[in-house]
Amino acid sequence: MEINESIAGTTCGPTGDSDSYHDGVLEKRPIEIIVGCYEKFILGYKLEGDVLSPSFTSDNHTGSIRTLDISSRYLASGSADETIGIIDLKNRVEGGAILEHSGAVTKATFYGNILLTSSEDGTICVFRSKTWNCVFKLTGHRGAINDFTVHPSGKVALSVGSDRTLQTWDLTNGRRAFVVNLNSPAHLIRFSPSGCIYVVVTSTRLDFYVTESAAVVGSIPVERSVLCVEFLDEGYLAVGGQSDCLSVYRTDNRTRVLSLSTGHVRIKGISRLDGDANANSANVATVSTDGWVRVWELSGLSTGSAGSRLVAEINAGCRLTCVACRVMLGATEPPITRVNGGSVATVTSGSTATVTRGAVANVTKGSVAMVTVGDSDSSSQSDEAVNKKASVKKKRFKRRRSNKPNKHSHKRTGVQELGDLSNHSNSSKLVATHRNVSVPVSLAPNTAVTPGTRESRRQRYLAVKRRLNTRLYSVD
Repeated sequence: MEINESIAGTTCGPTGDSDSYHDGVLEKRPIEIIVGCYEKFILGYKLEGDVLSPSFTSDNHTGSIRTLDISSRYLASGSADETIGIIDLKNRVEGGAILEHSGAVTKATFYGNILLTSSEDGTICVFRSKTWNCVFKLTGHRGAINDFTVHPSGKVALSVGSDRTLQTWDLTNGRRAFVVNLNSPAHLIRFSPSGCIYVVVTSTRLDFYVTESAAVVGSIPVERSVLCVEFLDEGYLAVGGQSDCLSVYRTDNRTRVLSLSTGHVRIKGISRLDGDANANSANVATVSTDGWVRVWELSGLSTGSAGSRLVAEINAGCRLTCVACRVMLGATEPPITRVNGGSVATVTSGSTATVTRGAVANVTKGSVAMVTVGDSDSSSQSDEAVNKKASVKKKRFKRRRSNKPNKHSHKRTGVQELGDLSNHSNSSKLVATHRNVSVPVSLAPNTAVTPGTRESRRQRYLAVKRRLNTRLYSVD
């Protein structure tokens, strides 16, 4: 597949479905505010008028949540456990985890049907949301990548890392264009909505660059560390950091037009609730490690009499790290579920349990769980129709394996997710236990691979990893 077909050929904007963010969201449809926390949970809240109420909770990660982003259908979450979690917000099901990085995931962002992620391993991975296959991997940083941003055209991306460099990537061919050395490491970078300017955030200041010439046109000194920035539109930038102050600056003359005391201990994330370019007002959500989620209405930004109003707030009860928002498809949506038709087994402290195919194990502290998937007919399904479809898929799987004998074909360790059976999906994968991290492993034993190719080496590597790391594990 060509690179320009997957990235530059995408017509919709960075947030995916443009219709989702241009409806006057506060008056028409409810908004879902999704937050991540240090306690590894993803929490969803529904905003209707001035009331925030819980909508779902997900715990598909084993480490703190570093980043969140939403497309028209999917939610992508990056975690310190080196995985990328996918949640199908349309069907309200967890889609599984992607293990492509060998370090904590620092940023995840959608551009149309493309997902881009960065990690502390110094790479940027590009995935297609249709198959979740890695299209290509960008390498060049000598250390962790702190942040990256994609131009609205989808042809260029900028990244900053701990190696004190700002690197430009040509997404039409997947290559690095050039490198700029910085005086100090930058930890945030953002393109404006039009892509004409971008801002680079270091520990002491915010530098504004012109995209065409890559020249610095102005700077804003800061006294405390900046933790998050968000363009409200082309002319205004919201900044939050190690204080309770939410500041809004003009991008043309770098003057502050609003200083809002949010009541937070520190502001960890800012997200605009609507995508309409309005130079006078905006609605934003802020989150903090004190657990509070607050929604603000900012007005009078261009008239010189800027003001603010607290719309709604709720305490999540955990230390929040990031936030993302979307317009819900309807007034009510069901909670997030795991595997369609799957059962949930809870292993209490000091006990041992065996979970069969199609089940999800929740292992508490001090317990040991063995998750086994064999070729027996012990699938535990809650619905008779789903169970019938699962048995058909299982028989097909056995016939494919019979063409090529394998000494491990009688038993495998892990949790097999049979895909979305309601949509008659033929995809099937095995999620193996690997250092308490879900590792997707392909179940295509009859795939013809030429010896010595990259695919054959990858298959041998996965086979060795399954034999060594798929085992009984204990949660300390």
